[in-house]
Amino acid sequence: MEVYRVTEHVKSMINKMNKPRISEIAAISKNRALGKNNDLLFRIPDDLKRFKTITKGHPIIMGSKTFESLGSKPLHGRLNIVLSIEKNFKAPGAKLVFTPKDAIDVATATDTHEIFIVGGGQVYKLFLPQADRLYLTVVDKEVDADVYFPDYSEFKKVIYEEGREYEGLKYKFINLERE
Repeated sequence: MEVYRVTEHVKSMINKMNKPRISEIAAISKNRALGKNNDLLFRIPDDLKRFKTITKGHPIIMGSKTFESLGSKPLHGRLNIVLSIEKNFKAPGAKLVFTPKDAIDVATATDTHEIFIVGGGQVYKLFLPQADRLYLTVVDKEVDADVYFPDYSEFKKVIYEEGREYEGLKYKFINLERE
């Protein structure tokens, strides 16, 4: 009888297969500007449509400021998880959590294959080390902001890229994975 030993590498691969992918989705400028005064920098209809299509049916994790920027209302068709440090923060229609681990646990309990991090800047930075994929809309313009997307230079494997233009504003959809 042959005995097979499961190596740590195989255990890690099996564990990764059972865990949902963590993805971040954002629209940024080429200097990684993300937002200003708790609002988006760009309102590009195709970007908003892409966001809705990609995230619909999946849990989304956001910070309390992002939730407030949505009018303190959850996005329909998705489990909205709000990560806050304020214990008395109100997030009607969303699940309120206080640690990143709790956010992932709540999202994973939905039996999903992908969890989306949707902002803001601190939440993107917090989850980037765990992220497997980035769905970015990169606008070919440098702009001033008070919130920036974290450095994502570790994500080098391009799995999709498409250039577009809206009202003279050039941008591209780009999906990246770690190499």
